Amino acid sequence: MQTAPLRDTKAFRTGVRIPPQDADAERALLGSLMLNPKGMHQVVDIVRPESFYLDRHAEIYRVMQDLFSKGEPIDLVSVTSMLRERGLLDRAGGGSYLAELSNMVPSAANLEHYAGIVHKKFALRQLIRTS
Repeated sequence: MQTAPLRDTKAFRTGVRIPPQDADAERALLGSLMLNPKGMHQVVDIVRPESFYLDRHAEIYRVMQDLFSKGEPIDLVSVTSMLRERGLLDRAGGGSYLAELSNMVPSAANLEHYAGIVHKKFALRQLIRTS
């Protein structure tokens, strides 16, 4: 499995250190939502698009939230289509990256755990920014 390179896309650095983040947890959360769209009920109050460190993941999650709020399916076809309509598909990594997200997660059972990790890392970045 090929994963996206980790880049500091937010241009937020403290010295030479990369701020707290977990790209694997972000990918696992997004992949879990593709496998279990009803899981959005469990995470919508915990995770926001801004919670993601990688911009591509924030864009993907924002689309998932929009689909969820419209009552539309959160799946590979719908997410890809909406990203394409918004001109964000390439920025989000393309269709193959989206397919990779759903294929990398063996089960969506740990959805809340992944959301907790993403939220925790976001909270730590916020603390660093305010200090």
